Amino acid sequence: MKDFINNLGFAKLGTIIGVTAAVLIGLMLIIFRLSQPPMSLLYSGLDLDDAGRIMQRLDQIGVPYEVKGNGAMIFAPKDQTLRLRMDLAGEGLPSGGSVGYEIFDNTDMLGTTSFVQNINRLRALEGELSRTIASLKTVNSARVHLVLPERSLFGKDKREPTASIMISGRTGQMSASQVQAIQNLVASAVPSLSPNHISIIDQQGNLLASASGEDTQAAFAASLEERTASFQRHTQRQVEEIVSRIVGPDKVRVQVNAEIDFNRVVLQSETYDPESQVARSTQTIEESANDSEKAQSEGVSVTNNLPETDAASGADATKSSSNSNRTEETVNFEISRTTKTETQEAGQVKHLSVAVAIDGTYMQAADGSQDYQPRTQEEMDRITALVRSTIGYNEERGDTLEVLNLQFAQSPPAEEVEISEPFLGLTSDDYMRIGEIVALVIVAVILLLVFRTMLSRVGTPAGLGPAPALAAAGGADAAQLTAPQDSSAATGGHTAALPPPVSAGPLSNLDISQIDGAVKDTSVKKVGELVSAHPEESVAILRGWLHEA
Repeated sequence: MKDFINNLGFAKLGTIIGVTAAVLIGLMLIIFRLSQPPMSLLYSGLDLDDAGRIMQRLDQIGVPYEVKGNGAMIFAPKDQTLRLRMDLAGEGLPSGGSVGYEIFDNTDMLGTTSFVQNINRLRALEGELSRTIASLKTVNSARVHLVLPERSLFGKDKREPTASIMISGRTGQMSASQVQAIQNLVASAVPSLSPNHISIIDQQGNLLASASGEDTQAAFAASLEERTASFQRHTQRQVEEIVSRIVGPDKVRVQVNAEIDFNRVVLQSETYDPESQVARSTQTIEESANDSEKAQSEGVSVTNNLPETDAASGADATKSSSNSNRTEETVNFEISRTTKTETQEAGQVKHLSVAVAIDGTYMQAADGSQDYQPRTQEEMDRITALVRSTIGYNEERGDTLEVLNLQFAQSPPAEEVEISEPFLGLTSDDYMRIGEIVALVIVAVILLLVFRTMLSRVGTPAGLGPAPALAAAGGADAAQLTAPQDSSAATGGHTAALPPPVSAGPLSNLDISQIDGAVKDTSVKKVGELVSAHPEESVAILRGWLHEA
């Protein structure tokens, strides 16, 4: 070993050790990579707070993971992804960067002040509302800020609660109906909060809803436009659905233009019917009077005052009487009255215009082409009557309807895509894994080949190789190195043997004068060293020379 190390030298020995260490490290990395389980996406689009909590939890349970996308994506072993999602969801992760009612789960209630309780309650309410809004399909994330004034014991004025919401949408700006739905959602979850006291903005800073009510008219106008567009889409879908059942799919196009009256009208009317009279009350008063008087003489005397004179004078006196009757009747009649209040809600259709284009039929020609055939007038009349009934056509309000038979532009036929099952049931991830393993094996083989080649080169002494060195020595040197020619050597057998190796001492066995002074002592020593180090190669070279001779 000492002689081997001395012959190699420290430089070559260091090269051998370095190459060996590099190959071993490469093989260890390949084995480590192959032993790692395939990773799958666990969560994406995480904020730093949720990502930190999830990584901390994965470290606690001892699950390997990878973090990519500046912490927004976390990868976990593929066979554990579903179980990890369910376990983390049970622990409230990811929480969307907000804190909900779980803030009260791990809080020591002993010694907690009412101020801290109120703050925690406000945080929990804001977090729950943020999670609910973020769960909508059109919302990516949301933040809610609530202002809940404290109730004063002796205060006269009462402040109303307010709220402000920041929404990050997934696809552009949200519609007016979606903004109004979020307002009503938050207002219903917070006591005494009115939808008019909620401000909503998007991630670009655009005001979607104002708490001051300045955008009420704009929001109302947007709502009216949306209602009109919704009515037009509904009518268009109805017409297309019923006509396509007759002419076939993709053979009808419908456009609807509606003019809708959004004025709300309240009508009140009172009607009196004089023919329908009803006696409401009757009052009758009857009076009767009877009077009688005697007619006396006009003279006044003592005789008239005597009692005896009454009977005598009674026969001669005349009597007068009077009778009177009065009847009064009062009858109160009630006339029939009808009071009618009629409210015409907004949304009445004032005018409707509908255009329907219908494609014809196509016949297969002998040369394989398609011949267009228009539809008959009878069929078009039936379709027109059907469309008129579907849209509620009213000629009095000026509705227009046009149903035309036109040839549609033919689109190129779509290529049929054959969906084949994966080979041997392997998915794309499996193929990627197999390709990765094959690539690592190829790299390992290349490293081994490079290692072997470098070791073979490092083991060769510096200088010329066997063939060039022997060739440079000349024919005279070859004669000295050539074994005696016998029958086996002449036939190219392997029984020929080389003379003993030339020692490093004085060249006693060689006659330097016979070399004609062309080869120096150092060249002969070099040839001897090469023959001693590589006997097999030397024998092969000598045999080649003998064969040529």
